[in-house]
Amino acid sequence: MTEQTLFNYEAGLRSARALEIPHTKKVTTELRVYCQAGARHTQVDGWHDGRLKIRLKAQPVEGKANTALVEWLARRLELPQTQLRISAGAKSRFKTIQIEGAAAEEVLGKLSALSGPRAS
Repeated sequence: MTEQTLFNYEAGLRSARALEIPHTKKVTTELRVYCQAGARHTQVDGWHDGRLKIRLKAQPVEGKANTALVEWLARRLELPQTQLRISAGAKSRFKTIQIEGAAAEEVLGKLSALSGPRAS
């Protein structure tokens, strides 16, 4: 990957935003991603239309890719799967993931460390 396709923290902050939920003091991050299912490995692969591009090994059949995306993100972010949910784009490549209990900087910091096929 070239330097331009590597993780761009500033673009990430535009792609992920932290929302403080009133009366709960919880932080929820909305992460906008572009998913490419059916890849050889699951990995972060730069940016696509202002969204974090994630290649998924799973096929987009019967929700398998969505399940794989949530499982993979939960492992990488060291969070329980119950704290992640696809809030928009369940049947699209353009998805919005809500991540409870993690600030945007924390999410982007952990995802920025991932690159190449070893991220599977």
